[in-house]
Amino acid sequence: MKRLLCTSLLVLTSAGLLLAENAKPVKYTATMTGVVCGACKKTVRQSFTKMGASNIEFKPGAKQGEQSVTFESTNPKLTKDEASKALGEAAEEFKVLALVAN
Repeated sequence: MKRLLCTSLLVLTSAGLLLAENAKPVKYTATMTGVVCGACKKTVRQSFTKMGASNIEFKPGAKQGEQSVTFESTNPKLTKDEASKALGEAAEEFKVLALVAN
């Protein structure tokens, strides 16, 4: 019985790891304010990396004072609140206005 439980646990764990490794990245675009210089971009990049973001790029936004931050994540359900929370204290300076999956 112990052997069966151990084998079952091993199979389930392995299957979970395979699914996690094969998760297709989701592309996101965050509309933000306050990202005006290289140091700002570095802070946002480090913060978003902590929430699993990769391939982070910055571009001017559609409106004056806004920036468009595109990135990928294996989390298919990131929210604006999670992105703001990832910024920590920097969220007072950098505002996430919107976050959409592309």
